[in-house]
Amino acid sequence: MNRALFVVVLLGAGCSAPGGGRLLLRGGDLDIDGDVGVSAGGGALTSGSDAKALGIDESDIHFQPRVDLDWGEWHAILQGTQADYDGVGAAETTITRGGPPITVGTALDTEVDLDLYTVSVLYDLYSAGPVELGVGIGGGYLDYSVSFAALSGALLVESESDYPLLYLTGRVAADMKLFEASLVANGVSFSYDDDDLSYYELDFAMSFHRMVFLESLPGTLAVGYRLVHVDYEYDDGLGKATLDADFSGPYVGLSFAF
Repeated sequence: MNRALFVVVLLGAGCSAPGGGRLLLRGGDLDIDGDVGVSAGGGALTSGSDAKALGIDESDIHFQPRVDLDWGEWHAILQGTQADYDGVGAAETTITRGGPPITVGTALDTEVDLDLYTVSVLYDLYSAGPVELGVGIGGGYLDYSVSFAALSGALLVESESDYPLLYLTGRVAADMKLFEASLVANGVSFSYDDDDLSYYELDFAMSFHRMVFLESLPGTLAVGYRLVHVDYEYDDGLGKATLDADFSGPYVGLSFAF
């Protein structure tokens, strides 16, 4: 999905919320730590090449918009992430997809793209004073692609897949005198046909109420930390591909109440 289009969708959802909410425009690191691989044949792919060995373990700043909507004891959270990684390294395992293989030790350029969009709906089981504790369900969409290109010769191995998500979610939030803080957790693990997917996410966000030294900001300052874990093995028709990695890092942005 186009980045600008997704932001428009989030803004539209936020402005249409009868109970109000908060728009968080944030950017930050989402460094990748884990394995990526592609192997021909129908057997299980036991491991891939480490992200650090491939040279893709560090990322640029990624835009990660989020909207929180409130209707009394009900809450909805919409967010999207488009993360891309590109680096030069060496293959730690043989990489092949029905054609000539890229062998262990081959110098190569690797590109990984991960798009993740989620919508969570939660109900407060506990709400007293400044503290809220809720649980719910969520749905989303995962779009993943990877390519390995040998630096010498014309060897190129590519694979891509997309998958719908249905997960459980929980949220704890507190509105204190100087700041608001929340921790959201999503998670699911299942197998279907030749695909295996485990996904969990932790998102800690803190936005500060207006203070004298922040009065010049158009919104309120927000900081946080996000961890997204994806363990995804799928059959793309020519072989098995795997992504088993954590995407994590701090972020900073502006939070707007409406």
